[in-house]
Amino acid sequence: MRTPGRFPCDPQTPLENISPKDHADAMKSTCNFCQKFGGAPGGEPMSEHVLFESENFVVVPTIGSIVPGWLLVVPRSHFLSVGSFDEARLQEFTRLQETAAEALRYCFGPVSFFEHGAVRECEPVGCGVDHAHLHMVSIKFDLLAAAKASGETHLHWRPVSGIQVAKAYVAEQMHYVFVQSLSGNARIGSSTAIESQFIRKVIAAQVGLPGCWDWKEHPFECNVSETVQRLEAWKAARSAMSAPF
Repeated sequence: MRTPGRFPCDPQTPLENISPKDHADAMKSTCNFCQKFGGAPGGEPMSEHVLFESENFVVVPTIGSIVPGWLLVVPRSHFLSVGSFDEARLQEFTRLQETAAEALRYCFGPVSFFEHGAVRECEPVGCGVDHAHLHMVSIKFDLLAAAKASGETHLHWRPVSGIQVAKAYVAEQMHYVFVQSLSGNARIGSSTAIESQFIRKVIAAQVGLPGCWDWKEHPFECNVSETVQRLEAWKAARSAMSAPF
């Protein structure tokens, strides 16, 4: 069994005995997202196609897109959650998120956001990916209302102004779930234990695919391809409009 709070998922090496530099260096060889997006791009599958990027972040489609129009905002360097970003990275992250959201709305419609925020590696809340990633997904139902009405009744939901509030949860070493619905209303739900892929289960149930929530078993490659094709077409049209005559 994997032991929470160890490095990386190693019961012999407590995290408090690892320096930040050694931790970051080790994750480059063990973290899938660090390997995919932390270095020079190569030949990548469609789910790793970088659609938007900045110095420290990339926006990519995601394997397991239950619906078309599903993106991730991912840091190039290793962080466990958005709540662990420093202020400069958080501002850069927000700018790129807004750029990608504009494109997503134009191509697919209203956008909701969510994150499973882990404060330790190898916990269920990380959904098998111990690297920060904010989900952006085009759906027409109220994700926040659906999440609050789900079976995760032990979550304590708090209204927040935005995901930047997650920093306080990380400071207190509290796992969290951030949800922002298409109306802009945002909440953070916290608990000592949060179910793996909780929000994916909510979305799958709402769109009539309750058994297809696990990204490892249901990659939905056709939805990934549609997302890339439509957003790349949007980028090309926008580029053509701004080109000099």
